[in-house]
Amino acid sequence: MGGGWGVAETIGNNILDSEDAPEHNSYVRESVWLAFPLSVLPGQRFVMVLSAYFDESGTHNDSKTVTVAGYLSTQSLWSAFDPEWRRILSCFGLTKFHMTDFVAKKDDFREGWEDEAKRRALLGPLLSTINKHVIGSVGVSMLRTDYDAAFDSKAAVRSGGPYGLGATWVLLQLARIMGFTQMQGAIKYVFEDAPRRKAAVQKAYDRVKVNPGLLKALRVESLSFGLKAHYVPLQAADVLAYEVRR
Repeated sequence: MGGGWGVAETIGNNILDSEDAPEHNSYVRESVWLAFPLSVLPGQRFVMVLSAYFDESGTHNDSKTVTVAGYLSTQSLWSAFDPEWRRILSCFGLTKFHMTDFVAKKDDFREGWEDEAKRRALLGPLLSTINKHVIGSVGVSMLRTDYDAAFDSKAAVRSGGPYGLGATWVLLQLARIMGFTQMQGAIKYVFEDAPRRKAAVQKAYDRVKVNPGLLKALRVESLSFGLKAHYVPLQAADVLAYEVRR
């Protein structure tokens, strides 16, 4: 588990003071301050909806390890991340980035990607863009043998398999981290839209949403699914999932 976590006040100020923020955000600042009594500490005054994007690695049948990992940030930062990521890719004639293909030098990276200097020239700026626009990251890896030993067939169905269990774990961890940082708010979760994995995540979410108290405790605002080509932060999550699995 990693990422650059800070107190809620710092994150909120970054949103309102960022170079990308419109000038009229001054009234937002004033409204936020007036919305809380002075007895509420500054670090607890920011209530926001965050977005977390998660991807997997190792869910194919012959994989010994299953990983779920992703990044958390504000909508403002994700909005700035998207065009910057796409701009870097376009400089290399690419429309999307898949870490496994990049490492294996296949598909989009089959021809003309033998030069290590060129590879570093792409990966370096992509990683810098991630670090600049995210406020936290979380990931989990588990051995299939450990999962199979701990879960019988009935429990495996209820958990949604190792991927469903991993999805549940990241929900728990992000809620725990937000509690540590005293950050008030909720999280919109976006997972990759892949049929079999989607069903596993949905199963995990369905177990949570029937309990309003648990839903609130886990800070879950919503759950949705998207394609990596359209949801660029999922491409960043793919990078993290690959590294966590390694």
